[in-house]
Amino acid sequence: MWMRLLPALLFMAVLLLPLFAHMTGMPQVPPLEEYRKLAEWPDRDAYFADDKADFLGYTAKLNTWHLDNFTTRAFWVRLRTQALFTLFRESDQVHVGPDNWMFYRSVIDVETPSIERITPANRQALVAKIERLSALLDQRGIQLYVMPLALKHRYYPEFLPPSASHARNFRFFDQFMDELVGNGRLRVVESRSTLLQAKHAGLKIFHQTDFHWTDPAGALVFRTLLQDLAESEGLKHLADSWHYEIVNQPMMGGERRAIPLFESLPEQTIGVMLQAPLTRYVTQTNTTGVDWSSTAEPGQGRLLPPILAFGDSYMDAGLRAGFFYFFEAVARGRLYTVSLADAYQQRPPGTRYVLIEWITSGTFAIENEITALIAALESEGLGIPAP
Repeated sequence: MWMRLLPALLFMAVLLLPLFAHMTGMPQVPPLEEYRKLAEWPDRDAYFADDKADFLGYTAKLNTWHLDNFTTRAFWVRLRTQALFTLFRESDQVHVGPDNWMFYRSVIDVETPSIERITPANRQALVAKIERLSALLDQRGIQLYVMPLALKHRYYPEFLPPSASHARNFRFFDQFMDELVGNGRLRVVESRSTLLQAKHAGLKIFHQTDFHWTDPAGALVFRTLLQDLAESEGLKHLADSWHYEIVNQPMMGGERRAIPLFESLPEQTIGVMLQAPLTRYVTQTNTTGVDWSSTAEPGQGRLLPPILAFGDSYMDAGLRAGFFYFFEAVARGRLYTVSLADAYQQRPPGTRYVLIEWITSGTFAIENEITALIAALESEGLGIPAP
């Protein structure tokens, strides 16, 4: 008889669990990291005012609020996600590969495939736009450097699970880089060989559970740019003076945090500890048009001329590793936060360099920014005819 009652008892226990949790505080489950705004309690006046009586709309909003806010929601979400991960190595947020190498589904399945559909003609048009921007900046005594970057599926295809095997066929980044480098008139930071050599030498160049490259890998790529700039300025010793220590550190990356599990899956990864230089700067963070700007304090020796750096979060590795400590002044604009045209208007006085960095999935966004800056520069009417 008890066996026949068991399903009904379990059903009642599930129904009563939210009330039990509300009264006792058990089970204690860590709150979820939400990547969206949760539904709010509906405004009654918006549905029942004057002669309006929208019972259906009000109850629908009330149900949405309940689904986002009921007491045991975190428990059930984690239980479902834990079951999928433990039993099937599956997640609706990330592709899970061997050794817990994770890859965002949104990037592998949506964003990058849309980039792959860019036609050769449109790809070449983007190269032409970059060349046009470079010419406009050259006329103003500013050198443009571009740093397109590929994501970790490009460098660690061996850790892609079968569900993400299509990422092995992505070709846009290499085709685009070949065209940029082959142009011969553009200053391109070539990251591919640097990163592959580092990987083959045993350096971990991307995090397993995070979207980003490791800081030591980023520092190697930025070092190639620093060496180029320092040599062109007759300051080769500056590049030789860059020293940092590679340190082991635990982390739980954004891709791992996107999977709300009960168990902790920390990753042992690597970072950097800057040793030199330790240039002192006066920093402003409330400047309109850029995220922050810094000016070196006097009396610290000769540094590279000012730079405007515009890009995404991959550029943060260069900041943490110390790349931006070699300039008289730096202004940083973050893609999706400020516009390139506005950042250019707020560049430090005497800016000699503009660095534009972006990852493959940001190609459409960076093209829009480049187009807008070209239009702004052409409106100044300094006499360069359009091609």
